[in-house]
Amino acid sequence: CTPNIEIVFTTAPQALLDNVRQHDADYIGYAPSNSELEKLATVNHPIQAWYATGVRDLRGRYTIDSGRDRGVMTAANSGRVTGAHLNDGQRSAIHHVLIVADPAKLQGQEIVPLSDYIALLALAQIGSLDDCRPLPSIANMLVPACVRKSTSITANDLAYLHGLYGMNPDMLLLVTQKNDMEEEMAQAVPSRGAKGAK
Repeated sequence: CTPNIEIVFTTAPQALLDNVRQHDADYIGYAPSNSELEKLATVNHPIQAWYATGVRDLRGRYTIDSGRDRGVMTAANSGRVTGAHLNDGQRSAIHHVLIVADPAKLQGQEIVPLSDYIALLALAQIGSLDDCRPLPSIANMLVPACVRKSTSITANDLAYLHGLYGMNPDMLLLVTQKNDMEEEMAQAVPSRGAKGAK
């Protein structure tokens, strides 16, 4: 098993990201242009995550998603597929996660909530870090003025992770994946409406 999650604590997070952008830009994520890459590599939260994704095709060939031209064909035009519309034989995956935390901006925060928050970032790409989730969630911990904050990972968070990792990743259509995920979440928290937790 190759480690694919890095958690870095630094008081100079932007300098770190500038270095990553210069030497291994794919770790920052997909960006079709230098200006998009620069925007993507901007640190604007006390804890932030960057996700590099990839695609494995029908024959097991793995390609990192990259907007940069490397002089080779990319997964989008060279992957082996089944030709089916519901399951084409390709599977997306998180290739690498880089989480950067600035301890100077986290003074006063307790270690257990921070650990849970970082764990959720490592296991799921939760989208905007500025949005207050509609259900109580550790993801709300650093959102200003959010009333649904939590001091530990919640049943909603665990149901979301259960749904995310329990769904069939071979389903091509996003709506099918979401429906599959909602069913898994409902099984994880049967007494609550877990739909739309994230």
